[in-house]
Amino acid sequence: MTGIRRDRPTWYAYAAMFAYVWGLYGMGPALLIIRSDTGMSRTVASLHSTAMALGFLTIGLVGPRITARLGRIRTVRLGTASIGIGISVLILGGTPWLSIPGAMAIGLGGSMALNGLNAFLAMHHGTHGPGAVGEGAGISMLGGIVAPVALGAFVGWGINWRVAMLIAVAILIVADLARGGDAVYAVGYRAPHAEQGSLPSAYWWAWGAMVLTVSVEFSFVMWAGDVLRSQSDASTSLAAASLTAVACGMAAGRLLIPRLLRRVHVEPLFRAALVLPLVMWLPMWLGHSSSVILACMVAIGFGLGFHFPLGLARMVTASDGHADLANARSSLASGAAISIAPLALGTLADGVGLHTAFVTVPVLLVAALVVAIARPVRV
Repeated sequence: MTGIRRDRPTWYAYAAMFAYVWGLYGMGPALLIIRSDTGMSRTVASLHSTAMALGFLTIGLVGPRITARLGRIRTVRLGTASIGIGISVLILGGTPWLSIPGAMAIGLGGSMALNGLNAFLAMHHGTHGPGAVGEGAGISMLGGIVAPVALGAFVGWGINWRVAMLIAVAILIVADLARGGDAVYAVGYRAPHAEQGSLPSAYWWAWGAMVLTVSVEFSFVMWAGDVLRSQSDASTSLAAASLTAVACGMAAGRLLIPRLLRRVHVEPLFRAALVLPLVMWLPMWLGHSSSVILACMVAIGFGLGFHFPLGLARMVTASDGHADLANARSSLASGAAISIAPLALGTLADGVGLHTAFVTVPVLLVAALVVAIARPVRV
């Protein structure tokens, strides 16, 4: 129907991305539980996202050299190993001195794995590459749905919540064992080290839009549970699972991307996806009923779901054929966003309250919309 050839390498990419997002979206609720148990401040909790962002930034700078030395699939495998180690250290460390480095390992590994896997999907599926990237992002978001629910359910049932996070590690191991031969993953590979400085200005405008949209996404990843808990009488277990509302919306949006791209071009779809969460933010911000807030989070998540896949497709399109380098440099966008936005929001929330601090979200969305309209990507 969509023209996407879902062979074994494609399913390996989807599974690895699914496990990564499981760990990523489980981190916010996990830190919410840890803060409840230890009294950790929002500022210290935000340092975990900053550490993860440092991992993204590091790979954005040195990733092309790593990929040039190891090749695409070995870089991906190194990344998935780092994700597994990072998740294990994050949840078993018991102290910020261990959990923060664990978050950084997740950032390092996630950046290496996603860069290679998205470049592979874009090249492996040819003209259906944007659809495959979107479908992979949608399937991976199912991990973002399940992880917060699992953590919240385990807390409610009296089961150690760490078991829910370790499931992601198990998925990474099984996926790696079933990945098949390595040769197919090199399709369309161009050594990034030979392409330094070759990305055109159109790419960097698309890169700037990515910084803004990732800032919004991770503001919700880190603080959606606190928003629900601070504005309503939601329990800790419900607040821990609230990110599922955002993730459900994101998964639905991303799974629709291949179908919608058959009828609508990337640019108008990207702009519409910026407007929806901007409109739905106000009733969420003013709401005091947990059901109303959760419903708004689903709608906001639906819009957010389009941002990363379409933003990445815009960057690859604007890169003049340098998919691996474009994906590597996208880590700088993610790293810049994650290092600044959640920490700034958390620090601001410690000073003026989370409700007031969350006004930064529509500001970021408006800025992204202005950039997208002023500097569209030409196909």
